[in-house]
Amino acid sequence: MPAWVYVFDMLKPLSMDPDVAFRLVRENPLKLFVLVRDVVGEYVGSIEHVNIHGMYFSTHEPEFVVEYMVKCVHGEVSVKIIYSEDPVKALAKYYKHEKEGL
Repeated sequence: MPAWVYVFDMLKPLSMDPDVAFRLVRENPLKLFVLVRDVVGEYVGSIEHVNIHGMYFSTHEPEFVVEYMVKCVHGEVSVKIIYSEDPVKALAKYYKHEKEGL
């Protein structure tokens, strides 16, 4: 199952060990961002600060979405790390989860 970074409405596949990804999301999602910081930097330039904005975990399948707000030269940019067979469906679930305030 692939991992993805979603930034500026673009999905880029990531090489990520699923065990490490799920462990980091549970323990400290900011450490998960560290694994993709260089990839994100290719899109946003120099990264000044990162905060966790929201998270979604599926209770039915091994997938998650973690949204970060990244302060960079462009201002604040939303960056999501997605772990899912279908990242578009996972994003839809995340947005529904956020809208319903779950």
